[in-house]
Amino acid sequence: MSESRMTMLKEDADILAGFVAEMKTHLRSGDRTDLPAALDRTWTVVRLTKADATYGREALCAMLDGLAIKAGWMVTTDAVYIVERNTWSPWRQGKQILPDFGRVLDADLALDDTTGLRVTHLGGTRWRVKTMLEGDETGHPHLMTKDTHYSVLKGRTLRHAVYWREEAVEGNEALRCHQPVAARFLDFGEREVRR
Repeated sequence: MSESRMTMLKEDADILAGFVAEMKTHLRSGDRTDLPAALDRTWTVVRLTKADATYGREALCAMLDGLAIKAGWMVTTDAVYIVERNTWSPWRQGKQILPDFGRVLDADLALDDTTGLRVTHLGGTRWRVKTMLEGDETGHPHLMTKDTHYSVLKGRTLRHAVYWREEAVEGNEALRCHQPVAARFLDFGEREVRR
């Protein structure tokens, strides 16, 4: 194993140890406000790379049209779509209705198990695309946990990876704690039977 890889693994272990010590301190003091249900979660140290880009209409349409999408959702000016394994819904009268990518207001897409895109309309013909890549060795270390939320999709759930990082509290470098800094859509959970 290379020396740089060993150094990175030690940094990751130090981050996790620091977070555990922080949780214990909060639990002893009775203050758990910034660590909701922290003990009920599984935490993993991951490297996360984030990038922002701004797209015009044609570039956005070409980029989205060329993607292989594992799962996600998209809100356009006239419909809400879900996509699973590159198949878009809704379907009307037996035909798949494809979204007009040039009318996207908001979208959260999982390309695979480690990459996600968040698309936000900025107004006019401009969109921001945030890309998150987990596992890239050049990324910054974060603590990651997976959260599941119930959706309105007939008992389906939405799963997200939530990334936490040690940050200064309200700009005060002397006071630091772990805070959630990013989330990435993972997939739709299994359909659940509700009684």
